[in-house]
Amino acid sequence: MDAILPARDRRLGVRLSYVVAAGMVVAGVLLVVYEVAIRGWEAHLFTGFMSGIGIQRASSLGSVVVFPAHGQLVGLSLTEGCTAALLVSPFCLIAAGLVATRRIGVSRGLLTLAVIAVALFVVNQLRLVAIAFSVRIWGIATGYERSHVFFGTVVSTVGLIGALMLLLLAVSHERKLGPKNG
Repeated sequence: MDAILPARDRRLGVRLSYVVAAGMVVAGVLLVVYEVAIRGWEAHLFTGFMSGIGIQRASSLGSVVVFPAHGQLVGLSLTEGCTAALLVSPFCLIAAGLVATRRIGVSRGLLTLAVIAVALFVVNQLRLVAIAFSVRIWGIATGYERSHVFFGTVVSTVGLIGALMLLLLAVSHERKLGPKNG
């Protein structure tokens, strides 16, 4: 389609790609810069999920979630390594590169990045719920070790592989919009 567009419209498309790519880079950087605030938001969301699965009296303070388990209060701290923000940020940069080089179109790039971001945040929340559930079943020492070290790693890895597959799928189904085509 680019081949039949006037040169002015093709230049506009290239500029739009650069602007959107720059926005994606800014988003990726902001996810890292504001990861502390994002962890607080994730902790708050986590308490909502916990209430949804029947763990009452869960509350968050900053990036710490406190809930009852085995007759005592247990606190889980969402550290830098526990936030989905640091998982999504590299995908912002990759998508920016793909859009800027016109390997994928702007709309496909934005949609793919949005789906990846939501998926990684949801997967991370499921991982956190699994950790809390395990702690309630097996206690803090055994439950945390089993769920965080083993299950959490598996869930995060599957989520990242799924995100990469989605990105590859987006690239493989988009024709190249290179210099010859516009």
